[in-house]
Amino acid sequence: MLFSPVSLLAIAATSAVGTPVATGDAAALISSEIETRDLKITKRSYAGSCKSCVLKDSVLECKCHNSAQAEVTAKLDLNQCLANANGVLVWRANGNFSGSCGQQSPYTKYLDGSRYWTMCYNPAGDFLPTEVNLNDRIHNHNGVLRCAV
Repeated sequence: MLFSPVSLLAIAATSAVGTPVATGDAAALISSEIETRDLKITKRSYAGSCKSCVLKDSVLECKCHNSAQAEVTAKLDLNQCLANANGVLVWRANGNFSGSCGQQSPYTKYLDGSRYWTMCYNPAGDFLPTEVNLNDRIHNHNGVLRCAV
């Protein structure tokens, strides 16, 4: 038997407090959980604990705080995190995007806060603009940048 996320949450809430939760309440709880999860992600994401980030070829380099609050230099090769899927940047482990993206000139890629913008080739040979918010999946783990893909 398959359950929807709303019905599973209602079952869990009923088990936890002993009274059934209405669908509307369950939907509100799901929304609240998502907001809570987003806050946790924000706290772990690199933009909140790193600064002075620059892009050197495909390497993101930042000054990040570790658990002792010391500032350390952290680097992450974005080839470990991103791929070119038909001219669009997507999150993929060991995607090696840089072979087909941002290679035309230094002006075909830039970092604006945590948004990485570049141009990538699609299979037809067109050079298309694409961007990704690096803060969505790149995190500072004790002064080491990692991507969650």
